[in-house]
Amino acid sequence: MDEVATPQELITGTDWGRLKVFFSPGAESGDVRPVNELLTVLAHGVPAQQARAAHELGEAINHQCSVTEATAPAILVVAALLRHPATAGVKLPAEFYRSPPPLALRAELLELIGSVTVDVGHAAEESARRFGFPPSPAELAVRATRPALFAVVRDLLDDPDPDIRHAAARAITPLLEDPELAPHSPALLPRAEAIAADLSRHRPRGWPRLIIPAASASFSEPPPW
Repeated sequence: MDEVATPQELITGTDWGRLKVFFSPGAESGDVRPVNELLTVLAHGVPAQQARAAHELGEAINHQCSVTEATAPAILVVAALLRHPATAGVKLPAEFYRSPPPLALRAELLELIGSVTVDVGHAAEESARRFGFPPSPAELAVRATRPALFAVVRDLLDDPDPDIRHAAARAITPLLEDPELAPHSPALLPRAEAIAADLSRHRPRGWPRLIIPAASASFSEPPPW
């Protein structure tokens, strides 16, 4: 990811119309909006709009534990949003989640990074190979983003918001499967596990308790719309 690119520069610099998504506008499954529109809402919308956009984006680029052509460029925009001042302190409305209090937007974005990277990780690959499926170009493209994602996620392990710390702890684990990042594992895996240890005390209802979920697991509680 370009260190100086803003989220909007990444959005406008990508030809989204040429990239496959799971649900296109007007499709039967939920009428998901275009990916560039969803990313723009995440960057500039109000919290209620951002909560819905985050849910739709997951459907468009990470439906049923899979990735598609738009996933890699979209997840790099998500990472850029995590560094952008506009997302700092934003809380998504509690009514969109099963377990109040409100969730930080940055925590929701981290959950999406974690979900996407789990779904291109070792366990997912081994499962696919058992059925004769090698990694797809879309999966390889997402794997190539892991070092850039790692640089963002690692910084958020120290965030003062406990939801953001916990989401970063879950997201860092699948990122460390990347061979380039493996040397960081001895220091960061115990740290991530320690951050996750008090998760049940902070949010006892509705949040996953395992820091390393199964490849088919979902990181986020879906909004109930």
